[in-house]
Amino acid sequence: RVDSALGQGVRSRLEPFLSKFQDKTYSRLSSNERSSLTAAIAELVSVFQRRRIAFLEQTTENDYARAFRQTIVAQYLDALFRNQPAPDMKDPDTQEAACVRDSAMADNLRWALDREGPRGRVMVFAHNWHVKKSGATKEPNPKFLPRKPMASMGQYLHSFLRDEMMVIGFTFKQRIPGFKVEGKSPL
Repeated sequence: RVDSALGQGVRSRLEPFLSKFQDKTYSRLSSNERSSLTAAIAELVSVFQRRRIAFLEQTTENDYARAFRQTIVAQYLDALFRNQPAPDMKDPDTQEAACVRDSAMADNLRWALDREGPRGRVMVFAHNWHVKKSGATKEPNPKFLPRKPMASMGQYLHSFLRDEMMVIGFTFKQRIPGFKVEGKSPL
């Protein structure tokens, strides 16, 4: 809406990738296509940063903030896909992809909280592993995450929210086969 020529240029750079910018199809992109997509997204983020004042002269702060955030989310999604192991890997290590995911979730929540203002609140429902505030001593799924336990969204959030963050855990009757919690709960 604020620069139709720029919008058409960005659209023409990104359009060839949109149908493959998904979990199951990203791996079909060639290395050059991935690099082109990553560069196009980075350029779009840079345009929003450089042209903030000009864009705000033609739209609202809220519309600008939401559009800019969508470019940041696209950048996170690209990083997530780039760090996922190949789908045909026998013993995939998803550690880096999981780190990208949880740090991105935390950043998105922080953005939402910032938008709400000092008295704002956000309620998040997520798996216990994602919301826990402290590190784990043991990785819950060593088949996919064979290294040291990763930092969770909750740890990232707790690092800047401190006592303003409250985690409420829920339990269910069904247990995960083979998963045992030893000692204190990680929450």
